[in-house]
Amino acid sequence: MPKRRREEPCHICGHHHDFENGEPCSICGHRQAPPEPKAQAAGAFPAEIIPGFLYLGSYDNAARSEILKTLGVTHILNTVPNCQALYKNSFEYHTVNSTPPDFQECFQFLDHVQQQENKRVMVFCMSGASRSPAVVMGYLMHARHLRLADSYKHVQERRPTAKLSDGDAERLQQLELQLFNCSSTDAMPEGGSEQACWHQQIYQSGPRQLPIASLSFNQSFAAGGPLQPAQHG
Repeated sequence: MPKRRREEPCHICGHHHDFENGEPCSICGHRQAPPEPKAQAAGAFPAEIIPGFLYLGSYDNAARSEILKTLGVTHILNTVPNCQALYKNSFEYHTVNSTPPDFQECFQFLDHVQQQENKRVMVFCMSGASRSPAVVMGYLMHARHLRLADSYKHVQERRPTAKLSDGDAERLQQLELQLFNCSSTDAMPEGGSEQACWHQQIYQSGPRQLPIASLSFNQSFAAGGPLQPAQHG
């Protein structure tokens, strides 16, 4: 009996062919599909939050200088105090030495970058899950006047691994109250308790269940169109 007949048949089509090495079946044409690319490859790229200006990522993203250069990143905002700047000759770094990172310090640096022509910045923390997403969400509230729910939705859609810690969620709630000059009573839905702000009710079940705020995302960007960086001054 020929050797091919002594081999085990393909577990997909039942015919005899070297499916493990990619040989197509001479009877039905079946061949082993190539392996899917690893998810890690997509994770090498930071999330683009504002096209042409603002990116969000992790330490792993910050360590990939060639990718950052390809994206046109010129500045890096590091929110991890004990994390060294890896490529000082290639990018301009700003490290926030406070834990948690001071929002106003971060916003000042991002505003500084935004005011320069053709400059792009990436914000990162170790995992890119809470600390740096909180800074980016806060910046959208500060610079683009988005309400927290819209800011959260926008960032989470572009970086699904973002998951705010309770502390970062609470800081963003307080920032929204400051920026939009609303009290807990102003922020409550009808029938809500005067002792509990609606933001706190949202985060009791986790930030992933944030509803869309009454102010739509597109309305928030109406001045310059959705997702467009502000005009340089």
